Amino acid sequence: RIATTALALLMLSTLAQAGDNIRPDPGMWVGVTKLSVDRTNWRTMSDKRGCLTKEDATDWESNARRQIAAAQCSVQSLTVSMGKISGTISCANENQVQMKVDGRYDNRSYDIDLVSTSTIMMPPAAGGQAVPVKLYGKWTGRMVGVCS
Repeated sequence: RIATTALALLMLSTLAQAGDNIRPDPGMWVGVTKLSVDRTNWRTMSDKRGCLTKEDATDWESNARRQIAAAQCSVQSLTVSMGKISGTISCANENQVQMKVDGRYDNRSYDIDLVSTSTIMMPPAAGGQAVPVKLYGKWTGRMVGVCS
């Protein structure tokens, strides 16, 4: 399973390398992950608050890359321009997940939409067939203050 906050931060770190020079500000961040099967009924899967220290903000790209690699995922393509982001992420896990992302960012927030497609194998009792699955997601993050 992919660490969604790390993935979002990895994308933002790529932005810094792409010339936008955007890096997350150190401080208290809140990140929310929501999923839907129909883009109508959203379920909050994660709502976390965490401190990004100055040291973490300096070295968070390598930490995020390690987490992404541990999830067997990689960024396949990424387009970044004037606060907007779009790209494709692939995961070589048992479900062969492909994610298309589209969103916006700055040094104090990010809002990223995703469409995830994968194939899951049904258990033998359910026919043992491969079934395509599509999920929609929203990743949002905001710096909300200083760390205490």
